[in-house]
Order: sequence, then structure tokens, then C-alpha cells
Amino acid sequence: MKPYPLDIIAQALGSPCQGETQTLAAETFCGVSSDSRSLKAGNLFVALKGDRYDGHHYLAQASQQGAAAFVISELPAWEQLPPGQRRPCFLVPDTEVALDQIAAWYRGQLAAKVIGITGSVGKTSTRDMVIAALGRQMKTCGTKANLNNHIGLAWTILSADEDTRALVVEMGIDAPGTMERLSDTARPDIALITGIGFSHLSQFETRDNIMLAKGQITHGMEAGRDLLLNADDRYLRRLALQKQDRFCVSFVSTAAQPPQECCQRLMQAQNIRADLSGVTFDAVYWQASQAQLWQKDVTLPVAGLHHVQNALFALLTAQRLGLDPQLSAQGLMDFQVTGDRQRLIRVGGLMIINDSYNASPESVQAAINLLSEVGGSRRRVVAMASMNELGEYARALHREIGERLALGDVDDLYLCGPFAEAVEQGARQVKPGAMHIHRFPDRDSLIIALLAGLNEQDILLVKGSRSYQMEKVVEAVVSDRTEG
Repeated sequence: MKPYPLDIIAQALGSPCQGETQTLAAETFCGVSSDSRSLKAGNLFVALKGDRYDGHHYLAQASQQGAAAFVISELPAWEQLPPGQRRPCFLVPDTEVALDQIAAWYRGQLAAKVIGITGSVGKTSTRDMVIAALGRQMKTCGTKANLNNHIGLAWTILSADEDTRALVVEMGIDAPGTMERLSDTARPDIALITGIGFSHLSQFETRDNIMLAKGQITHGMEAGRDLLLNADDRYLRRLALQKQDRFCVSFVSTAAQPPQECCQRLMQAQNIRADLSGVTFDAVYWQASQAQLWQKDVTLPVAGLHHVQNALFALLTAQRLGLDPQLSAQGLMDFQVTGDRQRLIRVGGLMIINDSYNASPESVQAAINLLSEVGGSRRRVVAMASMNELGEYARALHREIGERLALGDVDDLYLCGPFAEAVEQGARQVKPGAMHIHRFPDRDSLIIALLAGLNEQDILLVKGSRSYQMEKVVEAVVSDRTEG
């Protein structure tokens, strides 16, 4: 970030400066920080507060590091500093809200196209594919790791250089009324909604409510901007009807026959081929119900047919930006999986699908599909913890997952969590006695039994909600096989 005068912060926050204000217009800041340990001289220090930290306790350190000014919500913390450490400060009711306001101001300084991504499943992979597809043709940056809440969004915007041409932001919500805040800060030029599933159903109560909440990604957008939706999702087809008069709606589809009403602007995958090394398909663009090859033999460097939809969103984004089809497709080869999301690991003869980062009904189904795609003749073993935040539908959805595991020809199933019994019931209903099912009171008990039961040529899928830390299962298996 280049230097900006401090009086801009007063305008952005609607808050006068405390302290020496005579030269405020002449003083500058360069960058924003909330961590006194990594703060650089000239940074604006925002004193965020959380359950385990309070930035007001570190004003002295921030001053010593060369902070240009402070944003605070507790004036006594500033007044107690020695006079020489009292940098100009802006007093606000809530420093998290202030961070949003500063990010919203800086978003207005950027010439970059902002691409906002939300949805119940596939947000992170779609985000990373969009970054890859655009990255060879324009300077592109985006959300890191899983920093997709309002604080992570603010830091993503504030970390972008002024010469960034595309800023790809992941926008996650877990309660009604929160997407509006994200959209007002990011003000996307292009918004993507990957799908409407069951994630956080306990907070939203119905999938209709999830659809409406995700649809608020357009809240901060100007009329006429692009909204990209999944035509294979009936909820998003309904949402399109609500949005099409104000926004330019386009679709993606992996269906052989996309819904006719979506074919005014649609990117479709045809001739899909998959193996252990990745997926290849032809990208066809429909305009006014007429199809034309956009790019032949688009290749993804990761296994899993579900990635085709993510890639279509990336290619459609490139198309809406007027980018070159071939270079956009080539850029997808730069895609890398973030975190423990369907990462294939080989340990000796054992193959592991590490999908332990989190779990929802949709992501579990995608993982089962991948297990079927790459499993071949191997014995199929699944270690799974329960899925959280499904509310009153939890037991029924876990039974349904059990049915799908049985239909996926799983041989051995290791379960833990409060809904393990429901998964077992679903599996046995479809295939009584056809698979070995083991239930455990906790993850560590599951690990002990799993290590004893795995064979050299098995394929193991590990899945579960974040709170169960199922990556510990993967670590234990890898350690056991490596040391053994």
C-alpha cells in the first residue's frame, strides 16, 4: 500500500482524531496492521479485540514499532501511554467495524476487478481455480487459507497492491444477516454462488433461507454486474429469477442437457474424462441458446469429477473478463489444493484420500464419488466423524450418507461422533451385512482400531467436521506406515 494522508481515515471512520491534529493532513500511513509483532513503521494500528486478545494492551509496542496512528475503542488505553508514545488515534465504538470501513475505503482505491465467491460447498477450490485461470493474464491475488469471514475479507482487501488487476475474495457466512456486511465491504464486480447445500443448516433452518442469505452477495454490487450461478442447482435457478432484472446472470453446468432457461449465457463441460492424474473436458459456451466450443481439452491437475464445476466457474469468470480461452485453460494447470481437501497421499502400497478439513452432506458425497473414481479394485476403507451444524435434519442426513457409503461399495467403515449410529443404520438398510462397520466413542479409539485393520493395498478416505480434527487420523496412519 502506498502512503495515504491520515485525514482519509477520519473521513472513512466518521471519527475525529484524538491528540495532535494540526498536521493530520500532512501525516501519512502506509499499510494497516493489528499485530504489534509484525507491524511495520508507518502502519495504521487497529486494536482488535477477541476472546483471547485485546490490541489495546499493545499500543505501547505498536508505537515503539513506528505505528503512524491507532484505531481504538477504549480511550483510557491511549491516555495511559507516555506522551511520547501517544500517536494520533481514532476513537470508534467497534474496531472490527472500523476495520471493515477502512477496507471498504481501500477497495475504492483499487482498479482491480473484485470477484466474490460464496456457496455451501466448493468455495475454496473455486477461489483457487479462479486465481489460477486469471493469473497468467493479469496480476491476481485473493483470500489465503480459510480467511473468509469479515475480518479475513478486510485483510485480503488491505493486502492487495494498487496495481492488482483481479482480487478474488472468498465470502463465507454461518448466520443470517452476515453476507450483507461482506458484500458492502467487497462490492464485487463479479459474484459466484457455487451451490446451496446443508452447511450451517442449524443456523438457517431451511435451504430456502440459505439460498436467500447467499444471494445477498449482490447486496453491495452495482446494477448490471455479473452474477455466476450453478445451473445444476434448482435453488440457484430460482434465485436467478429474482436477480436477472438487476444483474447479468450467467451459468455453469456439467449436465449433458443444461436447463434450457439457463442457456442464454452458460459455460458447459462436455466430453469429460478422468483418471488418477486429473480430469480433462471440453468447455462449451452457450449464448442465446447456441453452443460454441470455447476451449478444447481443458485439463485439471487433480483427480475428482466435482472439480469440473469449479473449473467452469473459473473459465466463465475469464470469459466475462474478456480473457484468452487458451491461456485461461492453461492457467488451471497452476491450481493446487488448499489444506486437507481431497489430497491424495501414497504411503507404500496404501492410498489415502485426505479430505479431513471439514464435512457437509455435499462434500461427503463428493468424497465418496472420488473414492469410487480412483479406488479401482482396492479394498475401500472410510474413517468418518459426524457432520456438525445440521440442526433437526442431522439424523436423517447422516442416515442418507450411510446409504450412499453402502452404494459406493465401501468395505470397511470406521465411525465416531454422535451420529455414527445413524450412518450405520443407513448403510445396513441398503446392504445388510455387506460391509464391516465399527463405531467408536471418540477419534482416538477409532485410530487404534484403524491402524490394526488397514491392509497394504487399501484405499482410505478420511472425512469429518472440523471439530473432530480428523487430520490426526491421517497423521497417525502415515506415521505408523512410515515407521513400520
